[in-house]
Amino acid sequence: MAIALRQEAFTGDVTGGPASISQDFTSLPLSGSTIIVMFANYRGGGLTPTVDSVTDNKGNSYSLVQNRAAAAGLAAIWIATNINPGSGTFTVTGNFTYGAEGGTADMSIQEYSGAAATNVVDVSSNN
Repeated sequence: MAIALRQEAFTGDVTGGPASISQDFTSLPLSGSTIIVMFANYRGGGLTPTVDSVTDNKGNSYSLVQNRAAAAGLAAIWIATNINPGSGTFTVTGNFTYGAEGGTADMSIQEYSGAAATNVVDVSSNN
């Protein structure tokens, strides 16, 4: 089966250095799908924000693929593979730490079908 993007959702420009951002998919993901979560966090000054964890309301495990901090902020990618979608609304939440200056955060979630159940990421690097 070919890998295919099934759906995506976006929450952007959440200001004030949020402790978390949550986003629902418009439809329930398929069992066994892969969920990719991407973040862009912009600091207001001071410490660069960090993405501490990613969770969903169905108890799937998310792993950090890439974390790229720079003077202006952070870009991070997290992944959950072979997910169990359960029933009802599927909500993904990113949890952050900001310095006292706050900042702005964006989060994009994407569901892919047809990816391997394990070892989905074979290479990760910073440029």
